[in-house]
Amino acid sequence: MEVEIKIQDCPKPHVVIYTHEITEEVKRVADYARENSDTLIGTSDNKSYVLGIGDIIKAAVENDRTFLYTRNKRYACGKRLYEVKQILGRTFVQISKSVIVKISECESVETDFGGILLLHLKSGGKEYVSRHYVSEFKKSIGM
Repeated sequence: MEVEIKIQDCPKPHVVIYTHEITEEVKRVADYARENSDTLIGTSDNKSYVLGIGDIIKAAVENDRTFLYTRNKRYACGKRLYEVKQILGRTFVQISKSVIVKISECESVETDFGGILLLHLKSGGKEYVSRHYVSEFKKSIGM
């Protein structure tokens, strides 16, 4: 892949990819560019924080509120889960009706009762992959 960088007067970096077909490499580059340029606003302790997508490890709905999780903290987010999923992109996968996780944060998976998968995260947390989302999850992690 050839890379060309042009210095111009523009408000923020802008990535354009020229290709004759969309390959896995092109998808990875596009996802990386999105992941490292988009942000979400999270609130904690009556303060608003700008969160880089690279810092977020999961998003979950609890008591009708969406929360964003980093390695160290939980932030409330004013967006709905489907909106957050759209912003986070292909580096995240939905594992239940109320949880999406960063694929690279998955450490191990074990089968639990009734065909449900138990996902162990690198941060030490555990999440269940519901049966409805198992095939999408397996496809996302290459299983």
